[in-house]
Amino acid sequence: MGHVADAEQARSLVRRLLDPLAPGSYLVLNDGESSPRRDAALADYADNSGAQAYHSRTREQIARFFDGLDLLEPGVVSTPLWRPDPGTEPGALAVCCGMGRKTT
Repeated sequence: MGHVADAEQARSLVRRLLDPLAPGSYLVLNDGESSPRRDAALADYADNSGAQAYHSRTREQIARFFDGLDLLEPGVVSTPLWRPDPGTEPGALAVCCGMGRKTT
């Protein structure tokens, strides 16, 4: 989704992908979380490498991709914290993920 600059257009793409799917289907999304340092590094990389620009989003913006879905616990969180193995204490990273179930 980071290659789509406009947040509303990115959400529209997700809806178009989900619309034909049967109830009970899942959306799983994992993406780097926006921060000033990350965003500057991505812009610098795109400017100096000729790579396509990548647009990170905040955790709240990423959570919007799950609008209308039943978001599974623990929600949209740092990826290592999404259902870690019992007995482990992973550290948070600047990447987050979530899983949502289509109900209708």
